[in-house]
Amino acid sequence: MPRTARVIVKDLPRRASWQDLKDFCKEYTRAFPRKVDVRDGEGIIEFDSERDAEEAVEALDDRRIRPGRGSTADYDAKVRVVLEDDRRKRSSRRGSRSRSRSRDRRANSRDRRR
Repeated sequence: MPRTARVIVKDLPRRASWQDLKDFCKEYTRAFPRKVDVRDGEGIIEFDSERDAEEAVEALDDRRIRPGRGSTADYDAKVRVVLEDDRRKRSSRRGSRSRSRSRDRRANSRDRRR
């Protein structure tokens, strides 16, 4: 089975649905999304290949999405788009650094008790 690649879409308007995100993707990229999901102002688009995902990041990042295009709504918002792996690398670096600090604090508090 081929490995899929995911793209994270940040800063989605609350009213944006998975259909809006899928239409947004189809409008600006040639790649067809395999799976689309929206939760809590963040969207996940899954592609069949890393190349398709990278193309989507390049095409969609910093673009405006307009949820509910069939309605009379004229609200739109600019979104940020990143590869899922990029987001994991950043968060894992932050987490490891904060853990090392907490160990130092615990060691210092033990020394003070003695």
